[in-house]
Amino acid sequence: MLLMPILDEYKFTLIFYSIVILILFLNRKKFEIHGILGFYKSKFGINLIEKIANKFREWIKLFGYCGIGIGFIAMIIGAWNLFESVWILIFDKIEIPAGSPIVLPGVPLAGLGIVFPLVIGWITIITVMIVHEFSHGIVAKAHNLNIKSTGIAFFGPILGAFVELDEKELAKRSDIEQYSIMSAGPVSNFVLSLFAIAIIFLIISPLSGLVSADPFLEVSTHTGFPAYDAGIENGSIIMKVNDQNITNTNVLVNTLNQMSPGEMVKITTDKGEFDINMTSHPNNPDIGYLGIFISQKTLPKEGYSIHHEILSWFNELFYWIGLISFLVGLFNVLPLFITDGGRMVKVASEKLVKDKKKALTVWKNINFAFLFIVLMIVLVMIMKMFI
Repeated sequence: MLLMPILDEYKFTLIFYSIVILILFLNRKKFEIHGILGFYKSKFGINLIEKIANKFREWIKLFGYCGIGIGFIAMIIGAWNLFESVWILIFDKIEIPAGSPIVLPGVPLAGLGIVFPLVIGWITIITVMIVHEFSHGIVAKAHNLNIKSTGIAFFGPILGAFVELDEKELAKRSDIEQYSIMSAGPVSNFVLSLFAIAIIFLIISPLSGLVSADPFLEVSTHTGFPAYDAGIENGSIIMKVNDQNITNTNVLVNTLNQMSPGEMVKITTDKGEFDINMTSHPNNPDIGYLGIFISQKTLPKEGYSIHHEILSWFNELFYWIGLISFLVGLFNVLPLFITDGGRMVKVASEKLVKDKKKALTVWKNINFAFLFIVLMIVLVMIMKMFI
């Protein structure tokens, strides 16, 4: 019975991905199949990569060299976050919002409980992939490395992109050159994330202030948490907490963070009052938690509805580009065989361990350890999504 509401809520998403899978199946002969992946190779963008690399060669090399340190620091941060996630899932025994462990437009993101929009999501994914892969290609070309092809890869409806380098030629280059080429993709994702945030705060927010009325806080609830169980509807506007007027997100967060698990809180929305017992916060068991996602919304001033709508759309787009680009960059620096981090660790292992067989064994053990942790987290997320 629980399946029917899910099918109804995500019917357009299911239809979209069914069409994508059908199109891929009908055109399967155009793809090179390697295991469970399909690759479509082309020469798209290679001329542009060469022009950029030739025009700004020294600056691009500098970017690549600077990216080495950023890449390894991000790898340490990513590994720490991964271990922390495992600890929270296994030992803290706290609930987190269910969702897809894969970044897939049209479905909720695991751990966040919010839906990654379908249309904006695909624009985001394509933008993030192009920046990531072209950065690899541009830095490689700046070092006069041959680019064999570019293209897209599919695993069912999951889309990927690639820039195919001459791997034999790459292996002959110095470890510094290899690091700079491999780290270019994730580092460019971090730069893109910062760029998206800057666009929001420096351009979109000021312009939105000119065409918008006073902001209000719209709430979405996470299934299985107190706010959802109390009957607060998605799209409700929060007006008061314990009879205190709520004017912005910071006031709301600070108010709720001062409360403890089990404490009763009165939430006043535009649709009524709700008395709710708080549960433990997913990231801090000592703090109370309602299980809500807050977004600050605005209505347009009279005569500015179209301007307001356009700016709201771009605000959401750059928000997701900033978030997903950062997450993709952080994931790609983890040592997981096919990731950029995995390849960087391979080069480092061969540099530090002179015996090639031992270096390969060290590299495999590190990658298998991280792969096991990721698969364990994904398994838990999938179980939560269905349960």
